[in-house]
Parts: sequence; structure tokens; C-alpha cells
Amino acid sequence: MYTIKKQYPLFILLVIISTVLCAQQKTITYKTIDSLIYSQNVTNNMNALKQLENKFIKDSSKVEYWERYAQACFNSFKYSKAIESIDKVIQKKPKYSEAYFKKATFVLKIRKDLIEAIDLMSQAIRYENKGEYYFYRGIYHQMNTDDPKAIKDYDSALELGFVHPGLYRNYAILLLKWDDPKTALNIIEKAIQLNPDVAENYSTRAQIYIPLLEPEKVCSDFKTATKLGYTKNISLQNILCKENSTINKYMIFGDVLQKMEKFDFAKKAYNLAIEKEKDSSRYYLNRGYCHFKLEEYDLAEKDYLTALQLPTPTKDLLYDNLSLLYFNQDKYEKSIEYSTKRIDLNSNNEVPYIDRGLAYRKLGKYIEAEKDFNTSLSIKPTFFRAYGYRAYLFFEKGDFNKAFEDAKKAISLNPEYGYGHVVLGLSKQKLNIDGFCTDFKTAKKYNGLDADKAIAAYCNTEK
Repeated sequence: MYTIKKQYPLFILLVIISTVLCAQQKTITYKTIDSLIYSQNVTNNMNALKQLENKFIKDSSKVEYWERYAQACFNSFKYSKAIESIDKVIQKKPKYSEAYFKKATFVLKIRKDLIEAIDLMSQAIRYENKGEYYFYRGIYHQMNTDDPKAIKDYDSALELGFVHPGLYRNYAILLLKWDDPKTALNIIEKAIQLNPDVAENYSTRAQIYIPLLEPEKVCSDFKTATKLGYTKNISLQNILCKENSTINKYMIFGDVLQKMEKFDFAKKAYNLAIEKEKDSSRYYLNRGYCHFKLEEYDLAEKDYLTALQLPTPTKDLLYDNLSLLYFNQDKYEKSIEYSTKRIDLNSNNEVPYIDRGLAYRKLGKYIEAEKDFNTSLSIKPTFFRAYGYRAYLFFEKGDFNKAFEDAKKAISLNPEYGYGHVVLGLSKQKLNIDGFCTDFKTAKKYNGLDADKAIAAYCNTEK
């Protein structure tokens, strides 16, 4: 059986050969320039620019010329020229994905503009569905704290077969942040397999082992990371990896996880700590706090009351926490009971007075509430929260002038006190003083309680 070969006329063959030779010649032509540019050495890049401006000036109408010129400018810290040159590449070749990719990296470095960098990387992806572009856009989303989009981009990069230790490490960090340490562990293992000599991979795995409650593995990985030159998180390493074998390491892990606000994992650590030392009131106190933050109020109450029955309980903290626990459940009489016990322990502490005052206010006992706020301020005249709470007490009683003055005082003591800005705005609104919407918006900026509610209720009416 004969195979019929496609026959090309001689002139077409010559065109094909010529095209191939031109491509090869182009590579050869810029070989020296490319070696200078990608050396990352400033002097070499300055030399590359000189050669481009002299020896290769005849190519200045070509995309290849301006692409190299832009990179050499960027590496030589000639940032405005770098942007100008990469823009010429885009003008000459509007659908050239690599130009948008390069401009995105330039913009992020030069202007620190994440939004523009993300938009440019999206343009690159639009013209070429490339895993590397998704990886970098994922980094930009992660830097912009848009974790869901970062995860989506990392998934796309992986689906397109892009392999890079940084991709796996970044993805693992996100998964850890979103409380999925088991999957994060699988991902960081891949980064270590790709490059077993990167210190950051081991330090990341060490941090993943923390919520997995693997003390030995945490310390082993931190040790390896340190040997490879890792210098961050040394204080964390020192806390978790103390050599003293008598220390209950699960207690230390619980404290670290609680500080990281990973209360579910911290609770598990305290469970293990309690298994080893059943008579430590501190473990019950701390586990109770985790239950409280997770709104598991019955379990929190049980832990706090158990802690009070154990040897050497920290009564001041337990009374404080029980007072707050009952307040959050609208059990104001019980809240008053425990804040009073706290005051009886030390009548010179300003904090329990405002806790009790808030409970009195909720019960409509304004005289008692005002007295407690006044006592708090007599102990600590600069206690801005006491001014803020007393301001709202006056507001609730209809004494808007006093509320206004107290709110102003609270903010003068702490300009970033969101609740103070809320009460100031409410007082201004009642007193027909302009600017209350500005106060509500400032309160929102500083996470002031009920700031959104105040904006919705009043800002549409302010001229």
C-alpha cells in the first residue's frame, strides 16, 4: 500500500525554510542580550540597554525589541521607561498575553496596585489559558485578602498542570487559614517533594501540625527549617518546643491556638491537656473561653464552674468570664452577681464596674448603672470605654447633651473607639447638630457596634 505524501510547490518550501531560519536567527541575535537581562544584575541590564539603543536600534519597530527593552529598564530601576516600553508591546500586539503578564508584575512592584495587577493578569488569561498566569493572579488575590478567588485560581493552575513549590505552599497556607489542616498537609507535602531544600515549606508544615496537635512533628519541622536558614517564627518555635519534658505541651498548643482564634482546635488541645492533668483550673478556664467564643454557653458555664471548685482557681478571671457569659445570654442578674464578686476581690479595678453597670442598664436600673460608671472613672479617669457606656446611658435616658459630652470625651481619649463615634453621632442627630453621618461612617471604619444600623436609619435624612 502506497502512502501519498502531500506535495508542496518549491516556493512554499522556501518560505517555510526561510521562516524557520528567521526564527532561529532571531534567537541567536538576542542571545547575548537575553543572558544580560536575565542575569538580574543591574550593570548587565544597563549594558543590555546600551546595546539595544545602539547595536539593535534597527529593530525598534518590533515587539521583541520593546519586550526586552522593558525588562532591562525594569531590572535597572528605570520604572517609568519600563511601563512605557511594555505599553508599546501591547500597542503593537494587543492580544499578546505575556505582555500583560509582565506589565502586571511591573505595576505591582512599581505602583503597589493590586487591583490593576489583577486586572492585567486577567487580560493575560483572556488571551492565553496558562497555569502560570492563574498562579500569579492567585498570589495577587491572596495578597488582597480575597481568599476564595485565590483558591479558585490555584485550582485552575493545578488543573492546567502547572507545577511550582510556591503554588502548593500558598495553597496550603490558605487551607490552614480556613481551618482545613488535613488537606493543607497533603498539599504542603507536594511542595516538599518538589523541593526538599526550601526552609519555608518546612516552617509551613510545622504550622499545619499545630492544629493537628502533633508536638513532635511541629518541633522537628521547625528544627529543619532553621537548619535551612529560616529565621521567622523563632519565638513561636521557642514557645512550642521547650525542652522541659515536665511541661504539658497540649496546654501550650491550646494557648497558641486560642491566640490564633482557632477555638475549635484549641478546645481539642485543652481536652488532651485535661486528660493529662485533671486538676488544673487553668485548663478548664481556657477551654471554657473557647466554648464561650464558639457560643457553646452551657459548656462554657460548666467549665468555669468546675474551675472554681479546683485547687488555686484564678477567681478574678473566672468571675469576669462568668459575668460576660451571663450578660451574653441576657441573664443580667447572674451577670451582676459575678461582677460583684469580682469587685469584692479587688474594688480598685475599673473594669468590673462597667460590666456591672451595663447589666444594671439592661435591667433599667439607671441610678445603679451611672454610679458604677462614675466609680470606674474615679479609679481610672482616662478609661474611654466608661465614658462611652455612660454616654449611651445618658442617651437612653434622653439627656442628649450629657451623652454628647461623654462621647466627645471618649473619642478624645481614643479616636479609634468605634462605639464612641456611634453614640456621638446619635447624640448629634437628636440635638440637630450636623455631621452625624460622618460619625457613623467613622464608627463603621473602626468596627463600632451598630454603625451599619445607624447609617441605615439616619443617613438618608441628613442633608
